[in-house]
Amino acid sequence: MIYADYEFYTATYGGDQIKEADWTKTAREASAYLDQLTFGRLQGHPERVTEEVKMAVCAAADVVGRYGAAAVISASGIASESVGGQSVTYRSSSEQASGKGVEINQAVSLYLPLSHPLRYAGVC
Repeated sequence: MIYADYEFYTATYGGDQIKEADWTKTAREASAYLDQLTFGRLQGHPERVTEEVKMAVCAAADVVGRYGAAAVISASGIASESVGGQSVTYRSSSEQASGKGVEINQAVSLYLPLSHPLRYAGVC
């Protein structure tokens, strides 16, 4: 389930990094990350999709979109390169995925901090 639409992304969140044609795919992935971070507590509960949840999805979507664009540019996995002494550093796909997850977690935490009930990892 996608928790925020493109209208919300542009009008309320103020996003401009993702094109409307790319929104569905990007927001679906961002919403899936949010489902992981909230332990599935949003699935099947539309009343829990508040404005802060939608803002968190938009923030995560910006990160997902940025990584999607970066993957096209750096599909070779090059992390850094210097020409003078010819030094190339490669980043593994697991390192790239880990960095993406960390950034999404940070973006989501701005709107849904770890203290938020949806992110509580314990038993109620």
